[in-house]
Amino acid sequence: MATKPSAAKTAAPKKTTPRSTAAKSRGPKPKAASVAAPSDPAPVQPAEARPAMQALRVKDLVEAVLTRTAGKKKETRTAVEATLAVIGEALSKGQGLNLPPLGRAKVNRQKEIGDSELLVVKFKRDSAGKPAKKLESEGVAETGE
Repeated sequence: MATKPSAAKTAAPKKTTPRSTAAKSRGPKPKAASVAAPSDPAPVQPAEARPAMQALRVKDLVEAVLTRTAGKKKETRTAVEATLAVIGEALSKGQGLNLPPLGRAKVNRQKEIGDSELLVVKFKRDSAGKPAKKLESEGVAETGE
């Protein structure tokens, strides 16, 4: 007796692509190299390519502020220390910061460890190469004006 061919189609084996191991790893993802325009003063390097830098200390910050302003060293140091204290207190309270030259900061996590405090802060800075957006109320001079 002959058997009937079944109506079911024979399934072809599915082609599967292996999942990326990058999704499983916790390390930083490699970034594509960017080409800087000739007018850029210094291109921003990816975090993994940056050389280890020394931390900016209050003394160095005071000296940098003195070079940009015409103040006295003692007064400048007092102002810088007061500014840092206010910023530190605001972050300890969980407040965000919106300081345009510095950027926007948001406290992501906060934890007390003994006598000290651990803050994980996310900073967002505008890219240095982008021009600031003009308000629509600002007019653009027409030719001949």
